[in-house]
Amino acid sequence: MRQGLEADTNGHPVDAKDFGPTLVNSGFTPVADDGYTPQVGDTAVFQPPGGGSAAGHIETWDRGDWVSDFNQHSFYANHGYKTESHQVYRPPAERQHREKVRMTKPTRFWMLMLLFGAGSMSSDDVFAVERKSGPGAVQAVAHLYRDHAWEAMASSSGPTDTSFGPPIAQAPRRVLEQYFEKHLVDLLELDSRCVDKHKGDVCNLDFNILFSSQDPAATDLTVEATGTNHVMVSFTYPSNSEKIRIEYLTVETPYGWRIKDIIFHNRNDSSLATILARPTAL
Repeated sequence: MRQGLEADTNGHPVDAKDFGPTLVNSGFTPVADDGYTPQVGDTAVFQPPGGGSAAGHIETWDRGDWVSDFNQHSFYANHGYKTESHQVYRPPAERQHREKVRMTKPTRFWMLMLLFGAGSMSSDDVFAVERKSGPGAVQAVAHLYRDHAWEAMASSSGPTDTSFGPPIAQAPRRVLEQYFEKHLVDLLELDSRCVDKHKGDVCNLDFNILFSSQDPAATDLTVEATGTNHVMVSFTYPSNSEKIRIEYLTVETPYGWRIKDIIFHNRNDSSLATILARPTAL
């Protein structure tokens, strides 16, 4: 979603609900609901639904569909947003003829170079990984980012789906089991099934779990042990220089080290397991 707006906005907040002022500052104009007909580039900002994600939601009209991190089937990403306030913003006229941008901007070109342009680099060079605890918990988290860092460099609704596979939260069980403990695998699988059942509507999870954002991006990413079985991933969000900290709780299983929960410190210390276990409005 953000990749399509970056060409016309000078930085943006992390949470979708706070995007309104950024759009206005970049020349977008609020549009009234009465008699509204969508035009290419129109962007709707929703406030958080009661009991749902605190991030809210943002979506753009793109020649016949409302698009966020998936192609929606209606104006509302899910039923929870029908009762929440929203505002549609229309872009400057000169933008409406442009093709929607799906690939990343140059601020993240460093990641493309690391993954594709540096054939002589080992996988251990891709991220700065603190190994003071040795292989195990830290390595389990580092492998997750090594294998799925592509989620921060391309839209989740473009050709990268064919090249790389789905984002980790929508991956098949056999892939999830490589990184997560059984209980968390069960919860992720239930949420993915909910999305499939409701034809793409958001269920409990409406952000990328590796980057704690609806629009994944990162610079200066590090992975380090912070305590027994605790691993901290830290990085800078490139558009606004916000420091993000995501804490992984790990456990040693008969199959190796696995992640049993994730704490998102920029989301009021919310827990992935708690988010996924919430009753869904769908």
